[in-house]
Amino acid sequence: QSQRMVRLLGANEEDFRGSYTEANGTNPDGDFPTPCSKVAAKTAMFALNSPEGCVGWNTPPPGVQRPALQAVAALLQTQTSAIVTLKGKGCDRPKDLDGKVYASYAARFEGRIVQQMIRNDGGKGDYTEAVLPMLGIWNTVLEGKADATWVFMGWEGVEAK
Repeated sequence: QSQRMVRLLGANEEDFRGSYTEANGTNPDGDFPTPCSKVAAKTAMFALNSPEGCVGWNTPPPGVQRPALQAVAALLQTQTSAIVTLKGKGCDRPKDLDGKVYASYAARFEGRIVQQMIRNDGGKGDYTEAVLPMLGIWNTVLEGKADATWVFMGWEGVEAK
């Protein structure tokens, strides 16, 4: 029963072991399957995803053909992600990221969102966007190789606290 529920939500046991294969819905746009790619590949009936994940899927780059997916509900009423830095590093608000290194997942809208947040807070929006291995981004901040990154509060946010 639990394996059926995991599959229904867009994941297989193999995903958690890092064994990504065509059979479990490998993302056609990269190495890591996404909730949307699993629904599109019909390896999941529905998936939980972030709003930016749904927007990104339904607005593919020019020349990329994808089936349209429909978002049906907002399960959480608050934002589940945040831009974070380490305490005591002098980055207490978005404008403080000017001239700093931002560890990026290379999501299509991510860099422009961060840039606009900096500008909206009175900064110039000038920062270095370092695209790093996805599963090690949080560690680059902990190791001092980047000043900030985007985290999901239910995962890295818990680790950060």
